Amino acid sequence: MSLSAFLLLAAALWPARALDAGAPVRLPAPAPARIAFLRNAALGAAPSLAGLDPLSPDFAQAVAPLAAVLPAHATDADLPAAKARAAEAVARLAVQALETGRPEALDAVSGLWEWYGGPADAALARLRDERRRRRVAPLLIAPFGERTGGEEPSTQAPPRPAEGGRLSPPSPPSPAGLSSPPPPPPRKSDLPVRAATASVLVPAIVALIHAGGAAFSAFTLAICALSLLEFAGLMEKSGRGVNKPALLGGGMALAASAALGLPVVPALAGSAALAGAAEIWARRPSLERAAAAVFGAALFGLLPAHLALLRALTPHGAALTLAAFGAAWCSDTAAYLFGRRFGRRKIAPRVSPNKTWEGAFAGLAAAVLLPAGLAALWPAWLPPAAALKIGLVMGTLGQLGGYVNSMIKRANGAKDSGKLFPGHGGAIDRFDSFLLSAALLYYLLRP
Repeated sequence: MSLSAFLLLAAALWPARALDAGAPVRLPAPAPARIAFLRNAALGAAPSLAGLDPLSPDFAQAVAPLAAVLPAHATDADLPAAKARAAEAVARLAVQALETGRPEALDAVSGLWEWYGGPADAALARLRDERRRRRVAPLLIAPFGERTGGEEPSTQAPPRPAEGGRLSPPSPPSPAGLSSPPPPPPRKSDLPVRAATASVLVPAIVALIHAGGAAFSAFTLAICALSLLEFAGLMEKSGRGVNKPALLGGGMALAASAALGLPVVPALAGSAALAGAAEIWARRPSLERAAAAVFGAALFGLLPAHLALLRALTPHGAALTLAAFGAAWCSDTAAYLFGRRFGRRKIAPRVSPNKTWEGAFAGLAAAVLLPAGLAALWPAWLPPAAALKIGLVMGTLGQLGGYVNSMIKRANGAKDSGKLFPGHGGAIDRFDSFLLSAALLYYLLRP
């Protein structure tokens, strides 16, 4: 879920009356004399700030909550307690911004949530529990839709810092007895768009699995190529950069080698050599660009291309591949529905805030049950032992692939990997279940 969407969801979950929290929290930008220490403190807590100019307004905004609670002569020993207090200040700012409805305050807080997300989320939960105990007002729940993968699509613009790099303090809460602005209206659901896309995509994939041969191999290579392009776009838009010739050339060489059953080591060596050589003669050599190229080539080229090999297995290739796709779809759906209804324990709130252990176990169960049911009905078509392997792999590594995708998008400040499939995101978003699982399935199931 994007930061802006999180704030809108929080607005729906919080009562519309003011929080009895005292004076508004004001977080001034740090003085220049403290910039050096604050930079070291900030990088220790959030390495993603390394690319910001310490004198820029964006950096001043990012460290303002920490600067407001650190003692004048603070040391590293003061950081843990200071960061907890800063996170609570951010949470209170979020409540005040939501209750006053000021767009600039919402933007400022949403810009901070990426950094203080985990601790601030816990502080927000404590404030909510306190509010429930006081019985200030009943909770308001609005129907916000989410993607099957657990991350909510949003039409909100990406967070941007307030003018001048400072947090604009929100207006004081409304006095008791006066009406507060109503919560924002729920976002229009894009479920019809997602359903329409799925109604075309699912039959097309089933037809390609049934056809097999060159048609399914071409489909697999197309997904690899689109995923490589999306990864390159994410890295470039975030400013991290990537060696595109090594990424695209090496990735497609690895994908073609794997899909055709050729040795992949030469292609992997060529990809690493191209990435390294390009940086050796670059104006500003970058280990990160070279590493990202080889990482992306393997993750989005080599590994998912094994789907073509899985389909080529005889005599059950079509059944194995169809069961793998079905297990992935059922796992995603069960994880979303069960997690939304019963989810309490977050798995990785920094990477994917909506996904819970309860949803993950439901996804695992669904991934095992679907192939098991198919094997029970048609054991000659889908061997029971193979069905169990498919369910366990797709229920574990399939979900882990979604977290890897979320980690990459969050690190690059993106909500979706692309816009290829309306309502569903890009190629990576739709096929991330096979990033880590396809190769293992092939080697587990081949004769």
